[in-house]
Amino acid sequence: MKTYITRINGWSLEDKSHYMQHIVAEIARQLGCQEMGIYRYGADGESEESLSSRLDGIIAGINWGDLVICQFPTGNGIRFERELVDRLKAYGGRVAVFIHEPEALAYEDRRSTLGETVGLYNQAEVLIVPTYAMQQWLLENGVRKNMKFVVQEMWDCTVDWPLVGTPVWKKEICFADGERFAGMDDWNYSVPLNLYNISVDRGNVRNLREREPYRLLSELNRGGWLWAGLVQGRGFPAVYGAE
Repeated sequence: MKTYITRINGWSLEDKSHYMQHIVAEIARQLGCQEMGIYRYGADGESEESLSSRLDGIIAGINWGDLVICQFPTGNGIRFERELVDRLKAYGGRVAVFIHEPEALAYEDRRSTLGETVGLYNQAEVLIVPTYAMQQWLLENGVRKNMKFVVQEMWDCTVDWPLVGTPVWKKEICFADGERFAGMDDWNYSVPLNLYNISVDRGNVRNLREREPYRLLSELNRGGWLWAGLVQGRGFPAVYGAE
C-alpha cells in the first residue's frame, strides 16, 4: 500500500494557503508519501466529461487500498473536491482530509456550501485538523460521531535557521497572517498588536512590515503570543482555538 498527498499547483506561492500546502506536501514527501499533483483552475463551468477525464489523469497512479491525503481546499471548488473523493473511493482508494481552511466557514459568500462541505468531510476515514476546537466544531455541525481525527495542535516551520535565546513573557499579540480582520482598524485594547504585511500602523497597532521566514521566526522567538488561523474575524478564532 502506498500513501499519497495532494499538492496544489498553479497558485502563486505568495498565497498563504498554497504556501502552507506546499510545506505540508514537502514534509510528507520526506516521510515517504508520494505527491499527487492537482492544478488549480476555474473548474466551475467544466463539463462532466472533461472533469471525469481530468480526475482519471490525477489518480492514475493509485491502486486498491492506497491512502490519499487530500489537502483541502484545492481552490477548484466544492464540486471538484467532491468528485475527486468519489473517484478515489470508486477506485478502491482510502481517503484522509487535511483541513487547512474550511471555505464555507471562512468566507461569507460561501456559507451556503457548509452542509456540502461537511458531507464531503464525512466521506473521509480521517480528518486532520488544526485544533481540538475545530474538531469539536465539526462534530457539532454534522461530521459523523465515529470520525477519526488527527489534531495538529501546533505548526512547525521548515526554515533551517537556528533560534537563539529564550523567549520572554510579553503581553502582546503577533499576527503573522496577511489578511485583515474585523476590528483591526479600530483596535483599542491595551495589549499591543504586532502586524506583519498589513498596512495598519496607529496607537497600539504596529505595522512591522513583511519579513523573510527566518527573520520572522527570529522576531517571534523573542516572546509574545502568535495569533494565526484567523480569517475575517467571523467566528474563526474560536474554531481555531484562538479565543
